[in-house]
Order: sequence, then C-alpha cells, then structure tokens
Amino acid sequence: MADFESFGMGWEKLLDQVGAQNALRHSIENDRVSHAYLFFGPDGSGKRAAALLFAQSLLCLNRAAGQADPCETCAACLKVKRMTHPDVHFLMPYPGEDPPDDFRKRLDMLAVEPYRTLDYSRRPSIDDLSQTSNKQTIYEVRRVHDELIREMSFRPVEGSYKIAIITDADRLQKAGANAFLKRLEEPFADTIFILLTVRPDRLLPTIVSRTQKVQFDRIATDTIARYLTSIGTDASDAALISRMSDGSLSRAIDLADHSELRSGREVVVDFLRVSFVDDADATEEAVRLLAGQGREQVKLYLQLLLAWIRDLLILRQTGDESTLVNVDQIDAIRSFVAKLPDADVARMVSLIEEGLHLVERNVNATSVLRSLGIGLRDAMKGRPGGNLYQPLARTSSGFVAKSALA
Repeated sequence: MADFESFGMGWEKLLDQVGAQNALRHSIENDRVSHAYLFFGPDGSGKRAAALLFAQSLLCLNRAAGQADPCETCAACLKVKRMTHPDVHFLMPYPGEDPPDDFRKRLDMLAVEPYRTLDYSRRPSIDDLSQTSNKQTIYEVRRVHDELIREMSFRPVEGSYKIAIITDADRLQKAGANAFLKRLEEPFADTIFILLTVRPDRLLPTIVSRTQKVQFDRIATDTIARYLTSIGTDASDAALISRMSDGSLSRAIDLADHSELRSGREVVVDFLRVSFVDDADATEEAVRLLAGQGREQVKLYLQLLLAWIRDLLILRQTGDESTLVNVDQIDAIRSFVAKLPDADVARMVSLIEEGLHLVERNVNATSVLRSLGIGLRDAMKGRPGGNLYQPLARTSSGFVAKSALA
C-alpha cells in the first residue's frame, strides 16, 4: 500500500493548496520567514502536512539559497519526516496533564500519513475508530509554559530554527493563551510558531494579529479519489468516498479504512424517517443512539445527514443526478422527493447546519438532536418553524432560556 511519501516529491505532496504552497515557498525563497504563522481552514485540508513540509524545507541541510524544496534525503529532512528532529516540537491537545501512553505511536503514524485523523478528540483510540469519548482535550497551562514558553526559549540544537507546530490551537485555554501571547510579543529571531486550527475565531484576536495568515481550502473530489486509489482503495469505492468526504482527505481515509463509518448514512436516514412519522418512542431511541456516540461522532452523523439532504435539494431543484454525493442511494433520494412534495428542504439544510454549529459549541447533543427531530418533522411536512435554539429572552420577570424550537 502506498502512503503520503509516495504521492509526490517535496511540495507536490501538498494537495490542492496552490495559494498556501506559494505563500510558504515564497517566504523561504525570499528569506522572509515570519516568526509566527496561522494555518487555518477545513479539517483534512493539509495543514499538518504543510507545517511538516515547511519545517523540512527550513531545516534541510542541502537546500540551496533562494530555493524552497527540501532534498528529503539529508539527516535533517529524514528526522523531520520521522518526527524526531530535536528542533521541531509537534503539539496536540490531549485529556489530562500527562501525555497518554500512545502519544509517540500517534506521532509515528502521522509521520507516515499526516492527513490521517489521529487527534484525541476525533480519535480517542487509534485502534478503534468507532470508540468515542466525551473527555475534553485542551492545552493545560503547565504544558504551555513547559513546551511552548520554556522549551522554545532555548537555542536550536541542530538547525537554524526551533519550530513549534501547535495543532488545534483553538484548544489553548485563556490563561495559557495569554501566557503564549507574551512569547509571541517578544519572539526570538530563530524561533517559529505554526498554529493550526479549523476555528480561527476561537483564538485570541491579539494572537491572530501577530501571525501571518495562510488559508487552506477543501480538497477537490477528484483529487481525493485519485489519492484513495493510490493507497489501494477500489476505484468505485474511492469515487463514492470522495463525494462523502466533503473535501476532507482525513475523513476520506477514515471512511476508506472503516466501512462501518459509511453505514452511518443508514443511521441518520432512519433518524429522518422516525422524525417524519412522529413516533415519540422511536425518535427518543434514535436520539439516544446518536447522542450516546459522543460529540465528535454526532458531528460526523450530522455531516452525513447534511450531505444526504443537500442531495435532495439538488435533485429537486435541478434534476441533475451527476453531482449527487450519495449516488449509491439514488432510489431512496428519488422516493423522498416524490413522496414529500411539500417538504421545505432548504430549511432542513439550515436546521442541520445549525445543529452542527450548536454541537461544535458544546451544547448538549441530546437536546440538539431532540429539537432537530422536531424541526425536521415540521419541515418535511411543510409546516413553518423557527431555529433550534434561541439565546436568553427577556421577560417581565427576567431572562428565560429557549432551548427548543422557537
């Protein structure tokens, strides 16, 4: 089976990110490397891969002046590739204060495939993708002081730079973020911080303002399909998975490795069915089943449901089946469109997007799913309705929370 290293040389391995690639290459070629970068964009778009390629290029022993391509054969390049270079510090948030026993194993796996999902939030167990956890993964303040402030205050051991790659940088707690900010305000000339995040809006604005921003975009469906084929996925499966992945190569690799994740579509379509028939017991059982999987799994289910509903919208509005994601479920999609002519599909999309946003904001998943079931029922039957959630509303006696449909 092929891997990341066999999909090209140097910066060619960064898929579909021409803008980000050019920005980083030009900074190296023109010797205008910033002390802090913010790589932001969708999950699975290549931020980790880019950070490692950037570090490899900066530390390469054979790179000529004015060039940005690492040789990939010198001792420095090989150490960065293996994630063992003493001047490259790769951080990811984890539950608790001490590194989990499998932390080094995860780094070894990322060295082989930096697009793979290996963070503790989305993959609590590296051996079982179906395992979930509600444990909070954050950067403890002690880690910030030890691994970012103190560690990065020392001179480089072997190379010209010390580089810290901070994945899921939005998981920095306020105290830790403020402590880190002081280091950003007084950087050493030979230190580089690379912050990676899907949600830059959750970072302190003062941190964001002190970084050079590099945006990453979703990867094209055709590119993901080619990549999956190159690592041994059947061509027909690769075509389906690439459509289901929503531009995330990380999600595509997970779907290719674990066929049970693809069966999640059946779970969410069943949720849709029981919501429509308004069976309270069946709906509550479906909510219990979904919510019991953990927050990250709920997000995945909602993303699968969103893709399915968007297919309904496309088929109803255009009749074009060639652009559908769930092409293997075309009969079920046609049946839905035919049997529910009054369904407000656009509102269904809006409700699911709101549900995703609420779950990402740590709103109780059970409450979100219950409200979503009610909202989808009404939308499928053409009934009017409001949002899933409204903030505190003022009444004559004070503030009242509205957590159900408005």
